[in-house]
Amino acid sequence: MPIAGKSNILKNMGFLITRTAAGLSRYPLHRHDVFEIVCYLAGDGIMRSDAGDAAFCKGMLLIIPPGCTHGSLSEAPFSNICVTTTRLSQIFREGHTVAKCR
Repeated sequence: MPIAGKSNILKNMGFLITRTAAGLSRYPLHRHDVFEIVCYLAGDGIMRSDAGDAAFCKGMLLIIPPGCTHGSLSEAPFSNICVTTTRLSQIFREGHTVAKCR
C-alpha cells in the first residue's frame, strides 16, 4: 500500500514507496525492471533471490537490482517498506550514500 500523501510527489520524482500488509509472513518470488530498496521494519527471516538466500532482520536494508527474482519468507509476521526507482543508478553516480536503517 502506498504511504498516504507522499506517493504522488515521490512517484513524479521516479520513486514509489509501499509497505507490506499487516501479518505478512511470506511474499512470493517476483521481479521488477527497476531497482528496489527494501528496509525491514520488524521481524526476521530469509530473503530468497537469484543471488542466493540472505537472512533479514529489523533494521536491515537491501538493494535489489532490476531483473533479480526475489521474495521474503519468515516463520512469524514481518514488515518492510519498499522503494522502487528508475533513478538509483543516477543517485549512485552523483555520490549519494545508502546506509543501514536504524
